[in-house]
Amino acid sequence: ARTLLRRLPRRDALAVLASEHRQLGVCELRLMPKPGGTFRPIFNLARYAKSARRLGLTTPINVQLRKVFAMLRALRRRTPNLLGAGVLGVSEFHARWRDFVAQWRAFTAVSQPPHAASRAPPQLFFCATDVADCYDRIDQRQLFSALLDALCVRGGALSEQKRLRVLAMRDGALSGHAATEEVQQELLPTDDALFAQLAARRHSPAIFIDPQRRQTLGVDQAVALLRQHIFGSVSCADGKFYAQVSGIPQGSVLSPLLCSLHYGSLDIELLLRYLSRCGETDAALPQLSMLLRLIDDSLLVTTCPQTRRDFLTTVEKGFQEYGCQLKPEKTRLSLHGNASHSLPSPRQPRDGSGGRFFSWCGLLLNEESCEVQPDYTRRGGGQAAVGVRRRIALAAAADKMRALAKPKLRAVFIDPQINCAVTVRRNVFHALLHAITATLAATGRAAVVRASVARAGSPL
Repeated sequence: ARTLLRRLPRRDALAVLASEHRQLGVCELRLMPKPGGTFRPIFNLARYAKSARRLGLTTPINVQLRKVFAMLRALRRRTPNLLGAGVLGVSEFHARWRDFVAQWRAFTAVSQPPHAASRAPPQLFFCATDVADCYDRIDQRQLFSALLDALCVRGGALSEQKRLRVLAMRDGALSGHAATEEVQQELLPTDDALFAQLAARRHSPAIFIDPQRRQTLGVDQAVALLRQHIFGSVSCADGKFYAQVSGIPQGSVLSPLLCSLHYGSLDIELLLRYLSRCGETDAALPQLSMLLRLIDDSLLVTTCPQTRRDFLTTVEKGFQEYGCQLKPEKTRLSLHGNASHSLPSPRQPRDGSGGRFFSWCGLLLNEESCEVQPDYTRRGGGQAAVGVRRRIALAAAADKMRALAKPKLRAVFIDPQINCAVTVRRNVFHALLHAITATLAATGRAAVVRASVARAGSPL
């Protein structure tokens, strides 16, 4: 049986936490029941455990790891292939998917002879897999080895973290927030250059204030913090101490990035031929394929059914040296072309015209046109939960509607390079309708809105 936590005697735990080179404290642990009589460990690294107060370890672990997080994030920006097939969020998926769609449309034009212009484009085959207990099963030594390679071989020099104050207009009022920029010391830009970078990236228009506070973090310091975080994580529950002997804490600010880096090294070592394949006009069977992974959810899209079968056969065996094992019940294939595989065909969503969609991580991918729509069947989607009916102030209702509509109006849903004009308008309409009905649900008026929409003949 796999062991995640090991009980530490109080004397040993206090000795570890009070050691001379110890920088990270202890986090609170609670166990969440799961179906089947098991428990999911939940680590709270955003606050310190009261049991460590007398040791002086009162700084939350996530606060201490912020500088390491900024360094790894800057390293990832300088080395795009560091995570293999990994993407960190919908924005990175958008960039990769837009490139793939452009390649697929160009590939379609090249692969079809001129006299067959009316023929349907090459069929796309989708495959989605999910890693079982991705955080808990990570091999700590493999992860630390990948981090050493990234920091010491690719990271190199000392980095500097510069913290700025950004003043920007939000909802008609001037508000301020902190922004952090990680730069290499030998490539440290001037203040004007740094401000221009920030403004062009995500803070324009804004006013920047430099408080002249800088924090320098060396590679050796980052490695020491990561070693303690991975191999020496100590948690506390009901006055008892535990050491994590497998995987990494899921509540860490570094967890998604470390998980992506770990499985990214697996991609580069063992799945490199599936990452991206374009054209190959000299091959007997030209094909186009792309592999993406969001934390533990992988997506393979290819024009060749044999490539999908080979990929599925490879990953179903698992990779024990990385602690990677799939959940067979979470593996899904697109409906067409999967008769040769033993997996059952899952129910897949269709629109009013019969178009098939493949759902992945809250997205609906059109199997024929590669257009993208939000998946409202997931939590926080189309089913608006009706809570306590109460009056909502107009300003609060407007804020709530904006917050609900924003994730449904990400750039990937309104990008004209991916979606046609009709799909863009439909995505905007659905996002606004979702925000309105979810906001009015608390007042009991959502049923009236749904009835009005139904009478108007909405595509919903």
